[in-house]
Amino acid sequence: MYRMTIHLPNTLAKQIREQGLSGKSLDKFVADALQIKVREQFKQPKEKQKTLKVLRKAGLVLSASEQGEFADAVLAGLPSLKERVTRSQVEESLSKLQTPLSAEILAMRGER
Repeated sequence: MYRMTIHLPNTLAKQIREQGLSGKSLDKFVADALQIKVREQFKQPKEKQKTLKVLRKAGLVLSASEQGEFADAVLAGLPSLKERVTRSQVEESLSKLQTPLSAEILAMRGER
C-alpha cells in the first residue's frame, strides 16, 4: 500500500472531525473518495468522444479535414485575401456553390 500525506483546508478537516472519521475509517473514506473521482476523470473523455461521434453522424459537427474542404470551396469564390473581404463577398461566394450549403456539407461527409 502507498502512504501519502495530504493537507486539507481547515473547514474540510473540521467537517471530517465532526463526522467522527479517524484512523482506518478516515483512510478508507479518503481512498474511496479518490477512487470515485479518478473514475469520473477517466470517464469524461470517453463520454465526450461518444457525444462528438453522435453529432458527426447526425451531420452537426465537421471534422477538421471536412472544415478545410468547405473553407477551400468558399475561398475559391472570393477575391484575393490580401485585401479585406466583405460580408457581401462571402455571401456571393456561398451563393456560387453548386448545391445548397447543407447538401455541400453532407457531400463532404460522404455516404454513411
